[in-house]
Amino acid sequence: AMAHAPLPSAAVPAFVGWTRNDLSRRYNAAMDEVRALRARLAAAEATAAAALAEGSRAARLAEFRAKHEGAVEVAVSSAEGRLSLAEAEAYDGPLAVMITEPDGRTIRHVNRAWTALCGFLREDSVGRSMGIIQGALTSRPVSKAIGQACRKGVPVEAYLVNYRADRTAFANHVYAAPLAADAGHGAPRCFMSVLEELRLPPTSR
Repeated sequence: AMAHAPLPSAAVPAFVGWTRNDLSRRYNAAMDEVRALRARLAAAEATAAAALAEGSRAARLAEFRAKHEGAVEVAVSSAEGRLSLAEAEAYDGPLAVMITEPDGRTIRHVNRAWTALCGFLREDSVGRSMGIIQGALTSRPVSKAIGQACRKGVPVEAYLVNYRADRTAFANHVYAAPLAADAGHGAPRCFMSVLEELRLPPTSR
């Protein structure tokens, strides 16, 4: 029989001489690496999708702000239509209500619907400035106009971007009206604001 020269070591497959257990261990290790790669890929895809969604939401909020920058309507005040401070503080219905002091900024009272909408506990809100629900996308001119209406004691209606406790921005319609010491009587002491969250339209960009 013809003698054959031995194969060079580089030509010998790496698995020659491995036992069944060796192959099983190597296979399992390889599959672990594949699963880890798939998990990292899924996490990267989820992060990218979240960033894309947040970017789209930010664009829609910015568009909402630009659209309503000057849309502040001040109505003629009528003493006959005013609620009393006691009546406003007793309201615990589905509308998100915040009552501010006469300065128009310091929070005096919030109801449960407001805490559910904004994410702040009542004890973490009362006595603080309305600035806790404002942020980068909150229109300063609109906020200023609302404050001026509060100090003048006239109702005001506007659209605004506010922020929850976790700093998530949301678009809302705000209606604020002066409160009387007694229902329908006396000079306005505080302001009641009703916040209604709005569904954002698709961006036009």
